[in-house]
Amino acid sequence: WELNTIIGVLRLAIKKHRLAVVIEAPSLPKHKAKSRQVLPKDQQVELVNKILNDLVPPADGVALLLHLQGGVIASECQRLKTASVALGAKVPHIVIESDTKTTARKRVVPITVGVRWLRKALAELEDSSGLAFGARWTGLTESAISSRLIQLLPKGIMPYGLRHTFRANAIASAAGDNAALIGGWSSANGISPIMFKYGQEGLSDMEVLKGLEATSKQINSHLVELDSQHLKLVTDNK
Repeated sequence: WELNTIIGVLRLAIKKHRLAVVIEAPSLPKHKAKSRQVLPKDQQVELVNKILNDLVPPADGVALLLHLQGGVIASECQRLKTASVALGAKVPHIVIESDTKTTARKRVVPITVGVRWLRKALAELEDSSGLAFGARWTGLTESAISSRLIQLLPKGIMPYGLRHTFRANAIASAAGDNAALIGGWSSANGISPIMFKYGQEGLSDMEVLKGLEATSKQINSHLVELDSQHLKLVTDNK
């Protein structure tokens, strides 16, 4: 972009002063696209197992679970409002709607992994700030939050890599267009902004949200199974 700007300015000067000079853009070497970091399924299971067994701090565990099962990123977690969390609804979900990168990123994310654990963890984090993560992350940069989370991930995997992992899981499960709606990728059939005006309970009654829930379970089937086993173990030990 910077090179094109410089060339454009020079060409404008040549044209203005009628100089007999021709400028051609140099050929630049093609760079291979960086491979996207993806956490293998066995390591996904290991990570979620640690979270469900309370082996990571609550805020970090909540963020990692949302990253992995819905492509939610650190800045979205930081701005997530308590009022946008509906884990007690017929279809547990969160609403991502504050200052997103693109319009498509404003979305409803069904929660199908660790609902019980998330309720408990978020209750511990709740304060008067109105933010789901409380005031503890207020003022932190996204890189500062990522620095916290990276310590809990295998070497070479960044927190944003869990968003790529969600997409890889979606492709592997042949999830279809609903995966783009959950992850907030551009889609011709996006959820209407009107959905955000119905309130949490209204959203849960909508067939589209039930469809997203089914897709989420399909994408995260290996993690849903782990969560079910964990819940059974907790129940049996009571």
